[in-house]
Amino acid sequence: MTNPEIDFAALAAEQQQATEAAQACYEKTIREACLRFGVIGGNVDEVLKTGVLTLNGIEVILISGSITDPWLLQIITDVGDPPDGVSLEAFYKGLLLANLTLVGGHGVFSLSPANGRGILLRCLSMRDENFTAEFLADYLQQMTLLDKENQGNPLASAQAQAGAIFV
Repeated sequence: MTNPEIDFAALAAEQQQATEAAQACYEKTIREACLRFGVIGGNVDEVLKTGVLTLNGIEVILISGSITDPWLLQIITDVGDPPDGVSLEAFYKGLLLANLTLVGGHGVFSLSPANGRGILLRCLSMRDENFTAEFLADYLQQMTLLDKENQGNPLASAQAQAGAIFV
C-alpha cells in the first residue's frame, strides 16, 4: 500500500538533482585540487575517470557519492602489510583496535578485498562549508605525507593519521 500524500516522482527528481549537483561539485573540486598538485590536462581527466590519484608516492582512491548520500566523498588509502615480525592476527587486531581508539569516528580501518592489505577509509561531506579545493588538497597532502613517513609500519601510520587529522 502506498501513501497517497507522498509524491514519489518529485522525490526521485529531487534526488536526481542532488546527485547531479554533488557530481558537479566533486568534478570541480577535484580539478582544482589536482591543479594545486601540478596534475594537468588529460591527467586530471584520468583522475576523474578512475578515481585514483598518486600523491607523495601514495595511491589515493577517491569515490564520489554513496547509495545513501550523493554528497559523500570517500577517500581510501593503503596502509600496507603487517610490519616484519608482526603476525597477521596481531596486525588485524591492531587495525580493529585502531577503529575503536584512534580514528574517533572519522574513518575506518579494514582489509582490501583485492589484496588483503590494510586500508583506511575516510569520508568527507562535500556539503560542508569548509569543503573546498584548498581544504581537500591540504587534507590529502597531510594524509599522504603521514602515510609515506610511516611506510613499513601501517599501525604507526594509523596512529599518526588519527592523531594529526582526527583529534
